[in-house]
Amino acid sequence: KTDDDAGKQLVTRTYAGVAHVVLPLPTAGDTMFALRPEQTLRDFARDVTDEDAAATDVSFLTADGERIAGACCVRNLPAQFTFALNGVSYGVRRGDGAAAGAVAAHVLERAGHRAADLERVGARLLLVLLGLLERAAAAA
Repeated sequence: KTDDDAGKQLVTRTYAGVAHVVLPLPTAGDTMFALRPEQTLRDFARDVTDEDAAATDVSFLTADGERIAGACCVRNLPAQFTFALNGVSYGVRRGDGAAAGAVAAHVLERAGHRAADLERVGARLLLVLLGLLERAAAAA
């Protein structure tokens, strides 16, 4: 990439309830990546470097230029941040619906946990009912 890319803006878009961003990789060119809410920035950076071996320096910065730790989850990113790749910085802002997509993914994740909890409770109730039926049959 050239110095003309400095100041370039990237915008997240939501597909299937998950935010995505297209990154200009050094040799692979424009490549779309999912921004899963539970994913850490370290994991995301690893995805980028795995996709293009020439992408060697990946970092994330706040609007004030402070480095964001790799342990930070994607869901905790500010609405605007800077993505730096091999010394070239790109401003990133969440597009319309990106935050809603992250919220929807979080709600679906929580609903999945609740459904699993209900399944466990239902299985326990079924075992209790079967036990009661066995006792009633043995007493009769």
